Amino acid sequence: MQNLRCYLGIMAVATVSVLAQNAPNTDKVTVKVGGPSQPPLAIASCKESSYGNLHHGHRTKLTPEEIGEYISRVIQGGNIVTVYPETKDGIFVYARCPNVEPKDVR
Repeated sequence: MQNLRCYLGIMAVATVSVLAQNAPNTDKVTVKVGGPSQPPLAIASCKESSYGNLHHGHRTKLTPEEIGEYISRVIQGGNIVTVYPETKDGIFVYARCPNVEPKDVR
């Protein structure tokens, strides 16, 4: 009987360990594959598209918070933002305003 309890205890700990490893990590922002299924909540108020390397003054090495702040601000205006991987020149972004034609990019 003692061995059965020990065996069941070990099995319970092993089961919990396996389930904990397979549980989704809710600490990270992830991407759900697929396009937007609903229209934007607000009409785009942007007036122009823009592109270039992100910078803060003369600094191009930005923190994740600074990058997130920029993206949040730009999408609130209705821009569609494409962010490219960082290079030695910094992080290149293209903020496309759906209210203007592509030739009006600045």
